[in-house]
Amino acid sequence: MVLSLDGASVRGGDGGLRTLPADPALPGRRSTSDPGPLAPGPVGPGPRSPRFGAAFGGRPRWQVALAFLALVIVLIGGDAVTRLPSHRPFFGIDVPNADPQAVTALAAKLGTTPTVTSVFLKLDSRSVSQVLGAIPPAMTPFITLEPWSRTSVWDGKSKVSGQPQYSLASIIDGSHDAALTTLARQLGALHRTVYLRFAHEMNGSWYPWAAAVNGNSPAEYQQAWRHVHDLLAPIAGDLVKWVWSPNIVSGVGPGAPSLASLYPGDAYVDYLGLTGYSHGASVVDTYCPTLSALTGLSDKPVVLSEIGSDGSNKVSWLRDLGGFIKANSEITGFVYFNTSPQTTGATGNYRIDQQSADVNALRSTLTDLGLRSAGPSGPSSGAKSASDPAAKSTSSPDSKPASMRC
Repeated sequence: MVLSLDGASVRGGDGGLRTLPADPALPGRRSTSDPGPLAPGPVGPGPRSPRFGAAFGGRPRWQVALAFLALVIVLIGGDAVTRLPSHRPFFGIDVPNADPQAVTALAAKLGTTPTVTSVFLKLDSRSVSQVLGAIPPAMTPFITLEPWSRTSVWDGKSKVSGQPQYSLASIIDGSHDAALTTLARQLGALHRTVYLRFAHEMNGSWYPWAAAVNGNSPAEYQQAWRHVHDLLAPIAGDLVKWVWSPNIVSGVGPGAPSLASLYPGDAYVDYLGLTGYSHGASVVDTYCPTLSALTGLSDKPVVLSEIGSDGSNKVSWLRDLGGFIKANSEITGFVYFNTSPQTTGATGNYRIDQQSADVNALRSTLTDLGLRSAGPSGPSSGAKSASDPAAKSTSSPDSKPASMRC
């Protein structure tokens, strides 16, 4: 689901958020298996059970438990490790104009309801509380905060240089603090986890906060990020997860600042992200150079925060996406932008709901990642039918193709 506060998506409103994932153990939520606080009682070790001690020669319980575990591992030949489920990333989607019918139709085709929804905010966006409050509890908002105006334009072709009123210096000197403080209060009032992707694609040249325009510098970007973080974090709270998200390095051209020169530091970031669209390159070639650079900066988890594919290899790219994510376990989720030049001014036709082959390819990836659920499209990923296109996938849920590891 994609939500636009201003009647149109910017650059396709393609963006995503750790429900980060709407996962079952969000901060502040007790696991259903958690029995709750222990009843009051004496503190300290109690008497050893005579029956237990007699049965096992008086050995301490921990020794017996350890021996039992060793026996289990021997009996199953060490396969327990390989049988553990692989990490399950979240699936997010960006759909233009927040059309609920389009979201429902897409979920039915894919056999999966996204758990992350994309929202683009500007400094002067209106009705923020109402729009964010309308997002279903099962979905985690992935907010892209663009520090400019809702009247600013990015048409997918021209480079938006200039606009000095939104330069990094204007952020650092506090010119936008009032608007940012208002937004922080609105985020804090949600009392739910949200992903916040601030001033993204800073290594490009198409936004006024990019390091290559407006007299900006990489050092100023770091300073601006820290300023905004330190302003918002005490107000918005710990449920806001900060996503630092450059453009893929293959898409910014020579002379672009290095990612290391733009990184504000681990103390100011919760997730590393990236924007990356394919126009014919493989999944590995699309993301590995940037993913390697990101993991060289930090061991923070990674979100593919704005992705899509167009070109002759679109079907294979969509099908390979699952194997790539499994092979690179630092990736905790992805947000696919179901956009096109006609719907949002996007740089390609990234829609996957127009051709059945595209739908089936992404279904295969979602199945491989363990994200397909029972729904209007048919059986769950655990019960593939012969007519299920995803059943053609040959990779197991726990396989990790070595060739796709960055």
